[in-house]
Amino acid sequence: MLDLMAWVALTLTIVAAASVAWGITAAMGETDRSAQVREEKLVANGLRLRAAEIGKVLETETVWDDAVQNLDNNWNASWAESNLVQFFTATSGFRLVYVFDGQDRLRRGHDGTLDATEQTAAPAMSRLIAKVRAKELARGPFVVGPASKALISKPLQATEIAAIDGRIYILAASLVQPDFGTRWPSARAPVVVVGQEVNESFVERMSRYYLLDSARLEAAGAPSQAGWARTALNGSDGRPVKATNVSVPNC
Repeated sequence: MLDLMAWVALTLTIVAAASVAWGITAAMGETDRSAQVREEKLVANGLRLRAAEIGKVLETETVWDDAVQNLDNNWNASWAESNLVQFFTATSGFRLVYVFDGQDRLRRGHDGTLDATEQTAAPAMSRLIAKVRAKELARGPFVVGPASKALISKPLQATEIAAIDGRIYILAASLVQPDFGTRWPSARAPVVVVGQEVNESFVERMSRYYLLDSARLEAAGAPSQAGWARTALNGSDGRPVKATNVSVPNC
């Protein structure tokens, strides 16, 4: 169960360590600063790309006639368990999987090894759902007709980096929509939210992918060190999202 009262403003920083010799010249310092800026952008872009990748994975299970049938037309708990919870946790490595109905009530919730059956959305999820609802409203209703041979829906999604229950997550939300129109959704369709935890394992994988050595999590209050690049990671409201930094030495 998410503890909404435990939600706190958090700061996530990606730190790329650079070796800076004592007494370096101004020119060398400028070179180090350029490398620092480059690393900051690299990590920030990497996190944004990962959020987009999560959205693409989520699209495969939400823009689908079967999803409309089993999550909207007739709620099928077994289908949700196998095609959402098991698929996203076992195959995609997501820790959070939540399904909200057209009234934004939780129908199925999974948090790591815990199952949440009755729970109000955390603030971050509420913001995501609101963004998806705005896109749903702008899209307007479907014109019901015979099934199409071409895709009829574009994904309506929102992503955010947020802290929930003391953990950092990359969150993605997607509206349930038909792909070919063999099934049609309600005026307000369900929304599926998934979350990948940003932890030591995540940072290690990102470090290997971007060739950044020895990534690690550290307390936000840790003093800064000369030659270290820092990329603040903010939520959609522009505020830092976790009181934890991620340090990555830059060779």
